[in-house]
Amino acid sequence: SPPPPPPSPPPPSPSPPPPSPPPPSPPPSPLPPPPSPPPPSPSPPSPSPPPPSPPPPSPPPPNPPPPSPPPPDVTTEGFELGVDLLLSPDTCGLVPDEPLPVSDLGSGVVVQATLTSSIAASSRMTLFVNGVDKVTTSDVSNGDVMQVQVCTPASYGAEEVFTLYYGNRNDSVTVRSHDAPPPSPPPPPPSPSPPSPSPPPPSPPPPSPPPSPLPPPPSPPPPSPSPPSPSPPPPSPPPPSPPPPNPPPPSPPPPDVTTEDFELG
Repeated sequence: SPPPPPPSPPPPSPSPPPPSPPPPSPPPSPLPPPPSPPPPSPSPPSPSPPPPSPPPPSPPPPNPPPPSPPPPDVTTEGFELGVDLLLSPDTCGLVPDEPLPVSDLGSGVVVQATLTSSIAASSRMTLFVNGVDKVTTSDVSNGDVMQVQVCTPASYGAEEVFTLYYGNRNDSVTVRSHDAPPPSPPPPPPSPSPPSPSPPPPSPPPPSPPPSPLPPPPSPPPPSPSPPSPSPPPPSPPPPSPPPPNPPPPSPPPPDVTTEDFELG
C-alpha cells in the first residue's frame, strides 16, 4: 500500500492588525483677547491766555537841543602857513604849497585878511585871493582860497617873518636866505716836478747759440756673456783704533820782570 501522505503544514497564523493611530489631539483653545485699554481721560481745558498788557506810556518828547552857537569867524585848525622857508637870495616862493580854503564862517560872514611883515615897509610879500593879487589886504568869505607869496632880499643870511591875519586868527612863516658860501681856499702851491728817471741799464748781450751737437759715437758691439762671478770674500774686520795723542807740554809761565827798555822819562 502507498505511504500515507505527509501531514499538511498548519496554515500560517494571520498577522495581528496594525495598531490604530491615536485619536487626534483636540486643537488648543484660543487665548482670550487682551483687555482693551481704558479710554484716555479728556485733557483739562487750556487756560485762556491772559489779556495783553497795556502798552507802556510813551516817553515824554525829548527836549529840543539847544541852538548851536553861531560859527566863529576863524578858520579851522588846519590854517597853517608853515614854520620855516629857506630860499636863495632874491628868490620868491608860495606858502602854503596848496591854497588855504576859507571855511567855517557863518553864512554871509565876511572877514578881513591882512598880510604883514616884521620889517617895516617891506615889499617882499603879496596876498593872493582866488588867484588874484590883492597886495596885502582883502575881504574873504566861505569858498575863497588864499595863498601868500614871500621873497628874500638880495643878500645872504637875511631873515624876515610874514604874518597873515584872518579874522581872529593869525599864522606866521619865517623866511630865510642861505648863508654866504665860505671863501674858496687858496690854490695849493705847485708841487715840485718829480726827478727825471735814470736811464734803464743796458740790456745784456744776447746769449750765444749753443754748439752744434756732435754726431753720436757708433754703438759698441754687444758684450759677450761674462762668466758667473765668484761669491765675494767675507768683509775684513775693521782696523784697531789708534791710541789717543799725547797731550801737549804745558806752556812756561810768563816772566815777572819788565823789559830793560821800560822808561817813564
